[in-house]
Amino acid sequence: MSSQHPPSIATASSEMHTVVKTPNVVVRFWSSLSKRLGFRRPLSFFFFFVFGGALAGFSLASFRLLDPTHYYTASFAPGEVYWVREGIRKAGMILHLAAILPCGILSILQFIPKIRKQYILLHRINGYLVLILLVLGITGGFIMARHTFGGGVSASGATYAVGAVTLISALMGYYNIKQIQLEQHRKWMLRMVIYMSSIITARVAMMITAAVVTTMGGFAAPWSCAELLYTLDSNTTKVINAGYPQCTDPNSGDQLVLVPATFEVSPQGVGSALRVAFGNSMWTSLLIHVVLAEIYLKLTPSETDRLRAISYQRQLEAGVKHPGSAGTTSDRWGDAKYYHASQLKP
Repeated sequence: MSSQHPPSIATASSEMHTVVKTPNVVVRFWSSLSKRLGFRRPLSFFFFFVFGGALAGFSLASFRLLDPTHYYTASFAPGEVYWVREGIRKAGMILHLAAILPCGILSILQFIPKIRKQYILLHRINGYLVLILLVLGITGGFIMARHTFGGGVSASGATYAVGAVTLISALMGYYNIKQIQLEQHRKWMLRMVIYMSSIITARVAMMITAAVVTTMGGFAAPWSCAELLYTLDSNTTKVINAGYPQCTDPNSGDQLVLVPATFEVSPQGVGSALRVAFGNSMWTSLLIHVVLAEIYLKLTPSETDRLRAISYQRQLEAGVKHPGSAGTTSDRWGDAKYYHASQLKP
């Protein structure tokens, strides 16, 4: 009878198969790209990739609006071209597009860590260029905001609000970098680009809202007869068939008529649906982006602490009275205690 001995530990270990999971090509590419661009946290790179990619894609796609062959075509909502076809509002629209579109693309470069750290001069030059383009773009937007999507109080107010909070954030960011307050500079510049990007969310929300109001029915938007006549190719027969014979009078240009919001039914119906939807969509999108900006800033306190420590050291070297508290910090403008060296984390 043969004796059986239990396998030794070494034998058992040699027979064990160690399963090593190798990341697939997508994971490896994602990780490699994140490191090459200088991102230290997956969350930061994820937000950069998603929101930065959306802003770049929207800006690049919108460049076609600067092509004269597209300027007066379906690139604009029905009725919109009437207000931007000539004069100061046309100049405002072209200025807005020519400045804000490249601004949207260049602003993305400001948030690539590798450029900020290794190409400081490029970061600074690009930053000034972004600020100049932003001011010009918002100025152009303010010029034609009065008649944006019908010129209603809600639509115009939303346009002014988005432009104002974006510009204020940019100026606050500029002020803080001049005060060497890096963490506040980061916060305000992040807010700037997130607020500016709310127009992308607004476009999606506007399409959804336009479809909803069409389904619900009972919504309408005021049009001047001049707008309606221009939209229908100055064809009085089309105007009469659409149900607005009063607009065929040569003196009826300023007369207002109510056009039902019926998405995808007629040019004026589509225009009305978009007009009804625009103001609500802009305000809602701005609110969403304001909340998203603050959530992201709350999720990245370590980066805030790191930059504030760097600010402290640089301000100390520059001879600032209260190092670490030279910008728009709560200890300078509020009731918090002044930042000091003991708060530096090892």
